[in-house]
Amino acid sequence: MTATAVISTAVLRGGSVALVLLLMWTPGLASVVLRLAGRQGFADVSFRFYLRRSWPWYLTVWLMPVAVGGLAYSAAWMTGMVDMAAGVGGAAVARTVLGALTVGVPLAALTALGEELGWRGFLVPRLAQAGAPRPALMTAVAWWLFHVPLILGGVYASGSRPWLHALIFGIVILSLSGLAGWSRLATGSVWPAVLLHSSWNAVIQSAFDASTAGAGPRAAGNLWVGESGLFVAAAALLVTGIAALILRRSTPAGPSS
Repeated sequence: MTATAVISTAVLRGGSVALVLLLMWTPGLASVVLRLAGRQGFADVSFRFYLRRSWPWYLTVWLMPVAVGGLAYSAAWMTGMVDMAAGVGGAAVARTVLGALTVGVPLAALTALGEELGWRGFLVPRLAQAGAPRPALMTAVAWWLFHVPLILGGVYASGSRPWLHALIFGIVILSLSGLAGWSRLATGSVWPAVLLHSSWNAVIQSAFDASTAGAGPRAAGNLWVGESGLFVAAAALLVTGIAALILRRSTPAGPSS
């Protein structure tokens, strides 16, 4: 966390793309150091896809951000809490979302993989092996703390009330971490978590935020939309709950979160 805070401060001051990449890769790099220091190897990261048996998971996590964004941003636009960006209509939003799902996800995976190697590739299975209760939710706390310096520093999902947005962002993290951790333990692969993280960043940040006026990190509209918006937090909880019910019926074991 100390390294994260230092890099976060550098990102705040300079905004370097290289520093952003380094920040997002710190969990993965830390896990590599721990594995090498403890001579643990990398087999339990599980880079196998298991597509034949796990395709419902991949489909669910890929489309989950679309459902969240569709509910949250439609509600915000229809109630007048925020407006669509100038010149943007429903068809344009649909095209942007489709582009995010197809082109944006692979690009977002370049950074999301760095985080997921640490969170779901290392921390979640280690907590599960140690018999810790709710390993995915325990990981959510670490994941949230990882982002807090950037939120309070005013450069990421901060809006006009950084502490309030940090708390709202915690609700979003709780939802995502629950689904990502469960997918990791249920499929035996880190890739569903990487796909969820990548799809979320591409769809919410690059599609729905880009289609909304005043949805930047310091904009007042950020109270309702964006990754620390109230509508997004509520939609994330709802969609994650529905996904859990659907996946529970299609898998022999329930979520171990």
